[in-house]
Amino acid sequence: MIEMRKGEAGRAGNLYYLSFHLPIMEKIVRFGVSIEPELLERFDALIHAEGYGNRSEAIRDLIRKRLVEAETEEGRGTVAATITFLYDHHSSDLVNSLISIQHEAPVDIKASTHVHLTHDLCMEVISCIGEAREARRLGDRIKSLRGVLFAETVYTTPEVFGKEPHKH
Repeated sequence: MIEMRKGEAGRAGNLYYLSFHLPIMEKIVRFGVSIEPELLERFDALIHAEGYGNRSEAIRDLIRKRLVEAETEEGRGTVAATITFLYDHHSSDLVNSLISIQHEAPVDIKASTHVHLTHDLCMEVISCIGEAREARRLGDRIKSLRGVLFAETVYTTPEVFGKEPHKH
């Protein structure tokens, strides 16, 4: 909820305060971390450069990232994934193979974005939802095609954030 309340009048007129009432996390646990001073300095510089306001949120993000990595490494759980790849669209039959692989994929492909980078080079980003092992297989299958020059699959999962996947 957003609330605006009137404060003291100043030279330029009335002063208003805008306050946001956001849902509070159910429970926060505080814990201590022992760390070398040099490592902490480097971490502080990194999170400052990335725009974090405090260490806590940066540490929460690192924990979430590692939990997603662990779940996807084990191939369990439902994930949302993006598969980004670069390819030479002149490679023999590559475009037909990419289309077939996507149509046969056991994951739910939500979107595919195709970008022409140069006369010969294209980038594609596939967004999908499905079982972690199947999303990995799709990324691996695309990566292994002749003519694909680079491919990377990035995962996230709603369960890491305590949420259930949304189904349409």
